[in-house]
Amino acid sequence: MRDLKVTAITSQAIWGRTAVPVQASLRRIGVEVEFQEAQAVEVLSARARGDFQMVIASTVGSPDPDHYLYGQFHSSSSANFGKYRNATFDRLAEQQREEFNLARRQALVRQAQDLLLQEAPMLFTTSGAAYPTAWSYVKDWTIIPGFNLGWVSARIWLDR
Repeated sequence: MRDLKVTAITSQAIWGRTAVPVQASLRRIGVEVEFQEAQAVEVLSARARGDFQMVIASTVGSPDPDHYLYGQFHSSSSANFGKYRNATFDRLAEQQREEFNLARRQALVRQAQDLLLQEAPMLFTTSGAAYPTAWSYVKDWTIIPGFNLGWVSARIWLDR
């Protein structure tokens, strides 16, 4: 493989925990990454416009795989920033979101994920984990699996 040079836009918030390890890993396979640091809003705006060679930015989690599959990779999705197009994948992403039988939906999700791993339309790196905690007197604070955050609802209150 010949050497490849790319410019990646990223923010300071992502620099150390993701960008540097990605740079080191890619260097091992002959890809040299030069970073262009910007404010998070600039990184996300460039990603939304498709104005990047490579972008390293976070993605909001979800407890349901549809958010990742259809939302980020279906050819008609506005969050498909890399403009990935694959008719087989689109069909799987559409079928899994319409399937009510859990076993059949899991099989469709796995097929779609396998296709993404084979074609690698995105470099899948790390997923941070947070362990939110609250004092016992904080009431109605909801933790949603997959989001790694405690989402504050209008019902939160303190029992003090």
